[in-house]
Amino acid sequence: MTKSRTLIEVKAASYSYKNTKVLSDVNMTVNEGQFVAVIGPNGSGKSTLSKLLNAILLPSEGAVTVDGHNTADSSFVYEIRKTVGLVLQNPDNQIIGDTVEGDVAFSLENMGLLPSWIDKIITDVLSCTGLSDLRNKNSRELSGGQK
Repeated sequence: MTKSRTLIEVKAASYSYKNTKVLSDVNMTVNEGQFVAVIGPNGSGKSTLSKLLNAILLPSEGAVTVDGHNTADSSFVYEIRKTVGLVLQNPDNQIIGDTVEGDVAFSLENMGLLPSWIDKIITDVLSCTGLSDLRNKNSRELSGGQK
């Protein structure tokens, strides 16, 4: 049996906001192909953990590694964020473009992809999500579920 590749590894990670420790000695491994859900009540550290995984925050203790790159090494932030994205709880806080197409294109353009690739990816993503007919619709006019 082939061992799957480790994509995310958290070793004894802790994080404090000012003098309040919100994460303490967190350990976890996520292998390629796994789906992981982090659940818990408000204030339990889910968002903080998410921000540690994509290098928005850095652990005050321990280490976080994404695809072999330590999040504390700022030279790998771009690669880390290509692997670990962050979806905000309120979709209105992450709408950037005027249209659905513009929103989907935003990060692809920032990655420097060719326009022909961007168009194909937008078409594929909207088709997979059942939103093709909304491609040119104003993003702010979508329902909560569509956002």
